[in-house]
Amino acid sequence: MNCAQVRQYLADKRVRLTKLIPDYLTKHVKAVVEDLTKKFTDIHAKLRKRPNNIEELAKLKEYIGTVPKLVRELQAKFGDVSDQYSALEDMESPLSNEDFKAQWTTFAWPQKVERAVCCTDRIWIGWNH
Repeated sequence: MNCAQVRQYLADKRVRLTKLIPDYLTKHVKAVVEDLTKKFTDIHAKLRKRPNNIEELAKLKEYIGTVPKLVRELQAKFGDVSDQYSALEDMESPLSNEDFKAQWTTFAWPQKVERAVCCTDRIWIGWNH
């Protein structure tokens, strides 16, 4: 084997990798964002469910106490994904419109959950008066 063949083999391999890495990273980021969205949606749904009695209200109030920690954990995962989005930008790998929208929707979830907590707190106050 001569040097030209090795050089060509390595150049071809590099081209294949430069195509595969962004594709893999895009699929990975999409899967993580979908998982985060599902988790945020679940939290939001629990917060928006109206309690039917005082026991359900007490459980909801207890759940609300866990929400800040849950949101922080999910935000940390989104921080990792944001770094991966930056890497995709650096590789000049464009996102689809769907992936772009999912990125910013996920970014907005913590604020949406916070608003739901505030609304749920108002329900709690209404039950106490």
